[in-house]
Amino acid sequence: PSGREPSHEDLPIAADYPHTLFTLLGGSYQLRVMEAATRLCPEDLCPGEDDASHGTLGELFDDLNVVSRHLLLPESLRRNLPDVANTFSDFGDTPLEDATTSTGPTGATGPTGATGTTPPVRTGQGAARRLGRQFALRSNADEFDRVDQFTKALKPGQERTLDLIHIEKPHYPWRHIPDGQRYTNLAGEWSGLLPNDGAWQAGKRPVDIALQRHLLEVGYTDTLLARVIDRLKRTGLWDRAMVVVTADHGGAFLPHVARRSAVPENMGEIAPVPLFIKQPGQTKARVDRHHACATDVLPTIAAGLGIEYPWERTACPADRATVLNSPSGQASAPMATVVRQRQQLIDRIERVFGTGGGWQPVYQFGPHRDLIGRPISKLDVNPALGRFRVLPERRNLVKAYDPAAPTLHGLLQRGLTKRFGEDQVLAVAVDDTVQAVGWTFKDGTGNGPGYSILLPPDALRAGFNKVDIYLVERGGRYLQKVYDGSKPLPVAANPDRDAKPGRDGQRSAMRAAKGDGDGA
Repeated sequence: PSGREPSHEDLPIAADYPHTLFTLLGGSYQLRVMEAATRLCPEDLCPGEDDASHGTLGELFDDLNVVSRHLLLPESLRRNLPDVANTFSDFGDTPLEDATTSTGPTGATGPTGATGTTPPVRTGQGAARRLGRQFALRSNADEFDRVDQFTKALKPGQERTLDLIHIEKPHYPWRHIPDGQRYTNLAGEWSGLLPNDGAWQAGKRPVDIALQRHLLEVGYTDTLLARVIDRLKRTGLWDRAMVVVTADHGGAFLPHVARRSAVPENMGEIAPVPLFIKQPGQTKARVDRHHACATDVLPTIAAGLGIEYPWERTACPADRATVLNSPSGQASAPMATVVRQRQQLIDRIERVFGTGGGWQPVYQFGPHRDLIGRPISKLDVNPALGRFRVLPERRNLVKAYDPAAPTLHGLLQRGLTKRFGEDQVLAVAVDDTVQAVGWTFKDGTGNGPGYSILLPPDALRAGFNKVDIYLVERGGRYLQKVYDGSKPLPVAANPDRDAKPGRDGQRSAMRAAKGDGDGA
């Protein structure tokens, strides 16, 4: 919200950015500000702002410990550290049972320049600056809680108030379905495919799976935004308010190309960001297709509120798009290239996931999707387990499933394969009906093969679910069972309760982990 170009040498704090939306309005507006990864509102305007979300000093030191090891250890010792490049905080909070090898294919680094495009320019960024970016401000609260706190402060009849909230969604990690429920607590499922600010270590199929999870997280973000808009309308503030919604950067889903760093190949996915502005009193929507820069947002707000903009405006060339604060530095491309690449992403999403039908097509994508919804009894199936197997990570979670739990453990079917390789097709059946399909793949370090297949939320019911997994062969005409989930949950293997202490409890936990009595 500064209206000026960012710099790698500046921290996202008020001292480095003295001219912002907050100082523009702070003299005449009441400020209610919930920043997340920044501290741009000066202390005299936002005293003690959002203190409850800062996290504890111990949590900060935990994160500093992880980051320092990333900075100091050699590559061979950094591979198993928690991911720090793709999220803001809580780097070490991955549950122990989830801290297994991520799965995805081996890949190369991204390709280099293209005609008419400026390659990225790297800028120096010391460890202190990088730490400052990570820890200028922390937000550990659940997004629903933060949005609820934000919306409750919106009162009927309020005047001259700036209400601002920064939500770190749909930022990685992706772990929500659109209604806001989590399907996993993994903090870095795709970290094996996403080295720090580097290229996807993956081919098309695993990147499509990651794109599926990103789109579902976008749906969750839309749900959060809908809650804010609904509150504005119910309080009568919607018609009178200026409402601005935007993002700070995009994300790219191109095989062997950087996801976050701007490079020539991904400018059409990194540079364009959503920008939604409803002016006070505006009743009819319109689409403005003119090129705008992030630096235009603050002057536009000032104009909409009838305030003279007091600072020099930053130029925004109409024929080029530039990403200045990418982790890789600066990159630039002609607008025609950016628009073309953006349309390619739109076309790809429609091609891979289809259109219409709500979120169902996003869940029901993949190879041989015509199998989804078909009973096993109507297919050519070998129901006997052979030498080919899959090894689910947390197989018992579907056998005592709770659809009201904070995290819907069991929707994410994830694990490793045994005696067969990558680029194979798996079908997941619930109570003898195929509900989802997917591929096997390796991660960027060559680990695996493994699989990561997400079931639709309505695929599981409360209590026991028989989840079987099949290897799809002969062009989808033949299914070989590779995991049998027909046996009930062992008494001592309640996934949500620790085993009782002592030797018997330890043995029970070990049996549960190995899958004894579980058809494995």
